Amino acid sequence: MLLKKGAKRRLTPFAIGSIMCRQNLKKESVVQEAQDSVLPGTGEAAFLECVSQIMDRRLDELYPKASE
Repeated sequence: MLLKKGAKRRLTPFAIGSIMCRQNLKKESVVQEAQDSVLPGTGEAAFLECVSQIMDRRLDELYPKASE
């Protein structure tokens, strides 16, 4: 999912790989943030949608989209 989103934004493989690695252990991972955001028993599709939205938000913070 991250690879597709990064490629769509024309990020380099290095930039995409860097996003996958947390800078430090204090920052919550995308998966952990999604787990904390959804209700227990939430289906896989809803969980993955939450992960996708968090990735989009973080990518927007790091690499804002160029004007389309």
